Amino acid sequence: MIIVDCHEPKSIRDLLQQRTETKVCSLTTGDYLIKNIAIERKTLGDFLNSLVQQRLFSQLTRLKTAFPVSFLIVEAFDLGVIQNSRVFYGSILTIMLEINVKIIFTQTQEQTAEVILLMAGFSRGNEVTLPLLERKPKEIPLFIQQCHLIAKIPHVGNMKAKVLLRHFHTPHALFSASLTELQAVAGIGRKTAENIKQVGMGIIEREKPEKKQE
Repeated sequence: MIIVDCHEPKSIRDLLQQRTETKVCSLTTGDYLIKNIAIERKTLGDFLNSLVQQRLFSQLTRLKTAFPVSFLIVEAFDLGVIQNSRVFYGSILTIMLEINVKIIFTQTQEQTAEVILLMAGFSRGNEVTLPLLERKPKEIPLFIQQCHLIAKIPHVGNMKAKVLLRHFHTPHALFSASLTELQAVAGIGRKTAENIKQVGMGIIEREKPEKKQE
């Protein structure tokens, strides 16, 4: 069950009542209670006003004293309206580190209701299923893939592979180059050039079309 203060917005109360059992009453501390969890909700304007009037810290201290687990939800969060970020973030750190009240920022009343419902699920020990964010696999650029291939040749490595690929532009041109052309590249000695030729000959042979038997 979620206990909701009667002064909280009706839209949030309705959203909670649609999903779980709630009880609306007048609370002296906090705006929402879930077992031993207390939640104070403030719009960003309320947060800044209570900070200016120097009642925010004492209010949250009373909340933390009364309940072992305490949260502050700051709603309609928009950094654009904050003129003194040093004071703002200093207050946030004081609340989290000295008063030991956890802070969650939301944009809308709907998001606030969703956060409260998630807290209720965790407090009941229910398994809360969260949607996974779809993540597009990162595509490795062709140049990097080709460098990895060339770098595996003995005595080449990543640095020389990049130099060689930039010089010859394609692996096929690299493997088709003569020993003289290979050794003309900075840092490529005869032994490395021979290794490249040896690997290249095998690759080029495999690329040749098979002759049809008559």
